[in-house]
Amino acid sequence: MELSLQFDSWQAFFTMQGHGVYVFACYAITVASFALLISLPRWGRKRLIKSIRAGARRPQH
Repeated sequence: MELSLQFDSWQAFFTMQGHGVYVFACYAITVASFALLISLPRWGRKRLIKSIRAGARRPQH
């Protein structure tokens, strides 16, 4: 079994006959979405813990 590349050069790979912009934009959007899906709950948890701690420090009436 011999592996062969589908593109003649790196330029051909990145341009993909004019579709490269759309392909790599989709990859970028996907990576950014996954990063947000991972980061936002972590940031929200930190904010929640901070607000709970701040509420615990306030004097009760």
